[in-house]
Amino acid sequence: MCAPWCEDGDGHANAVFREDQTCWGPATYVDLSLEPTQDEAGAYLPRFGAQAYRWWPGAAPCVYFHIDGIKVPANRGGDCPLDDSVHLTADEAIRLATALLKAAGDIKGEPNGPASRLI
Repeated sequence: MCAPWCEDGDGHANAVFREDQTCWGPATYVDLSLEPTQDEAGAYLPRFGAQAYRWWPGAAPCVYFHIDGIKVPANRGGDCPLDDSVHLTADEAIRLATALLKAAGDIKGEPNGPASRLI
């Protein structure tokens, strides 16, 4: 059975194994314009993305936070862009979003700015 936000939407009718019944919500990505690019032309910007995720029916849903195309310096072992993910509970994702909004508000001179309108 699909989660209400699952893009599959058909209950994974053709999925034989429970690992094949993964639910993914719509992804939202933010390009990171201040980060160096892997390619010299800068055609592929590094980015962060987030989406709802559930591994299989009965597993706890979480926020899948994707780290994509982050350049790792050679002196830190970087020879290819970082492409990884972390899983957050809904509460952890809300706390992270609140912290980001707070920091952005501080920079913009709105210490109780955008975050205060969402809480």
